Amino acid sequence: MPPVRHRRRRSPEAQRINDDDDQDSPVVIEIADDSDVDIVEEERNVHNSRVNRHRSIPSLTTSPSQSPFWISIDQYPEYQIRIGTVLKLHRLGDYVQIQQMFTDSAHDDKLIIRGRRFRKMSSMPGGLEREPNEVTMMQEVYTDSATDAKGFVLETFEAEDVLPISKRLVRLTNYLRPVQAQQGRLIEHIPEMQRVSQARDHRFLICRSKYCAVYNGPSTANPRKVEEIWTNLTDKEADSNHSFDDMLIRQKVKELLRTSERGDSQYTACDGFCGAGFASAGAEAASLKVVWSFDNDPKAMHSYRRNHRNVKTLLMDFFNVVRQYGDRIKVDVLMLSFPCQYFSYCHTVPGRNDDANEVAMLGLGDILAKFKPRLVVIEQTGGLDRVRFRQHLMAVIAGFRNNDYSVRKGVTNFAGLGQSSRRRRLMFFGAAAGERLPPFPKQIYNIDFVNPRPDLFPAVSIKDVLARVVGNHPEHRFERADISPAVAPIDPRTTQLGTFTCTRNRRFRHNIHWFGKRFWTIHELLLLQGAPARYRLKGNLTTKLKQIGNAFPSIAAEQFYRECVKSLQATDREDAMRLRGRREETVASVQIQPPPAGSSPDRPIAIR
Repeated sequence: MPPVRHRRRRSPEAQRINDDDDQDSPVVIEIADDSDVDIVEEERNVHNSRVNRHRSIPSLTTSPSQSPFWISIDQYPEYQIRIGTVLKLHRLGDYVQIQQMFTDSAHDDKLIIRGRRFRKMSSMPGGLEREPNEVTMMQEVYTDSATDAKGFVLETFEAEDVLPISKRLVRLTNYLRPVQAQQGRLIEHIPEMQRVSQARDHRFLICRSKYCAVYNGPSTANPRKVEEIWTNLTDKEADSNHSFDDMLIRQKVKELLRTSERGDSQYTACDGFCGAGFASAGAEAASLKVVWSFDNDPKAMHSYRRNHRNVKTLLMDFFNVVRQYGDRIKVDVLMLSFPCQYFSYCHTVPGRNDDANEVAMLGLGDILAKFKPRLVVIEQTGGLDRVRFRQHLMAVIAGFRNNDYSVRKGVTNFAGLGQSSRRRRLMFFGAAAGERLPPFPKQIYNIDFVNPRPDLFPAVSIKDVLARVVGNHPEHRFERADISPAVAPIDPRTTQLGTFTCTRNRRFRHNIHWFGKRFWTIHELLLLQGAPARYRLKGNLTTKLKQIGNAFPSIAAEQFYRECVKSLQATDREDAMRLRGRREETVASVQIQPPPAGSSPDRPIAIR
């Protein structure tokens, strides 16, 4: 289909219609019915609005006429507002809690407001549970964003942006939301929090969470959104008289996860939709102990059992695992790689399993309510982040949030983690209530051979990986990989593996070895996908290629699971130090005081 060519022409000017200038009637603007009009000014206005909301205080100069400056104030008598007042925003429909106020002396003492922005949960997308008066804190994090003492991003507004007559009160709390639809939530196991959460004061706006959109540049440019984060407020971020100690929540989770597998003090994990077990290999390299795994593919489970003999494997579908084993599987880290074929960019022909793959992610809330893991890692194709599947994406977010899990979402290029192919995957980190949300692993390798960054390791090429080939490996068979006639070779020192198919054909160059005379062997593809050198698969050629293509690369998985282990260790170390300090205080308070001076066991001093 040829590209669509757009025709541009100047549209007639919009005519302003206002019958009575003295009345406060709304202004109506007539715009000609012209489908070829390019709406450019609106995008520019949105960009300018974002720049204004995130602008910082201008620097003071010796000449006030050259650079305006702001004078800090604590209250504004004309509007009867002060620091801490919550006002409604006129255009956005959100709320702003004033943290700083200034008057711009260069512009007739115009009022400038800086504060935290809140949005009603009813205006948030997705099926998130909420209360009628619940709001969430909106945080747009740029490299030049201003923050307050608690680390919250402050946005800047002017007097015409707010409604001074609409004043509210907001209460920041980390108390969990009362149970509505999702059963089995953590609040059911904390009676003291349940009693407080059910006592609601409708005079206040209740804020339990915050949404953060992280950008990779300043607000004055056109940065790209790299992460989205939905988190619970911590006990340090909540108001002092409406907070619950996060350590007590973590202790309750640890009590629920107490199992016999923790005898060696090693963090445990469950690998869901495990396939051939590439993710389990990465988890074991990150010092996690994989104790459970499940998948509905018998051929993939055969390969999994070949490489992971000490793991309890379940050959059944996702919903039967939740129903039959939900009360038995208790692990620290839950790893899920939902079927991604339906959401993939390469999915062009409907498949027989599309319906099952589409609804599998909708059961995330049920598995979290049953398993109650401390941390969750989900790997998915980047196609899920498209506008077409926005509802599916928000269903995943709702599965986390309706179980009081914080969640971090972002697209990661696995080439930056040491894989020899540019594989962009959508990753999720989930953390139970009270747990610290781990960050995504930092890029440690270059992803391009041209203009590499000097602070990173060189990009991993095909030649670097093939240097680890084991010549006598059972999967390294040349007799089944010959090709004729040969195709043009490629340079393995400056090339990474691209997309390959599950059948042997010549249409895709990356199905063929770099020198063009044969196809890749299974052992070579395993190494190129980041699997350990000892790895072996079961099944025919097509089955093995499918298992490799659907795998979560072990090299990348190891980096993600290391972040989970670091987060758990840091939290447990902090809790242990706090508990030790409390025990020492208790022992010191009950110590026997020394006898008074002049007393002895034979002649004690009588106290009347």
